[in-house]
Amino acid sequence: MNFLPKIKVNTELDLDFNENIRTVYESALNEKLPETFDVQGKPNLTSGHVLFDLYPSKHSKIHLTVGAYFGSSDIVSVYNKEDGALKNIYDFNHRRGVFENIEQFGHVTSEDKLGLVLGDYFIEPDENGNADACIKVNGFRPYLGLGWGRAVPKNRIGFQFDLGVQFWGSPKIYLQDKQLEETDLDGDDGGLVKTLSKITVYPCLSFRLVGRIL
Repeated sequence: MNFLPKIKVNTELDLDFNENIRTVYESALNEKLPETFDVQGKPNLTSGHVLFDLYPSKHSKIHLTVGAYFGSSDIVSVYNKEDGALKNIYDFNHRRGVFENIEQFGHVTSEDKLGLVLGDYFIEPDENGNADACIKVNGFRPYLGLGWGRAVPKNRIGFQFDLGVQFWGSPKIYLQDKQLEETDLDGDDGGLVKTLSKITVYPCLSFRLVGRIL
């Protein structure tokens, strides 16, 4: 098993709106429309693996490592830090509650919506007031590597290392469970996402201490 710390990163995402929306929102709720919302991002690279070291001879230190890693397909996720924080935003977008007859205010139409901005992408919250984005790869990831070190050391303790890659397929980006298509990646900030989607392998460098009982 490979346990990696899920280091959480806190940041803010801008809320996308125009002045007409601000006026209607603040008039209906009698509160200020936030310009940003706190979000949290975290990696999820904990996985299991089964690997085999193949030695050309019993005296060789060089070996070929083959096998596979397996784990969650979600490797990075971003979500609003406070659960349900975007409930009023969802009600506004779907004209519910105090926003039910919103079209009568100013120039706001049924097409005007609120949402978080992630690069060039618009994230609309769900009915529970939450919004999220994630990067997904294959849950089953074949591995191929080249290593150095004896399987059974001459002394009581020995050292091994492997350098290889996991073949995890083309990463896919999801906003609110909706996969972004190639045509969604044409904006200025789409370049980074587009590049990421082309990275089909994940490099790994591992170090191991090995011992013998007898």
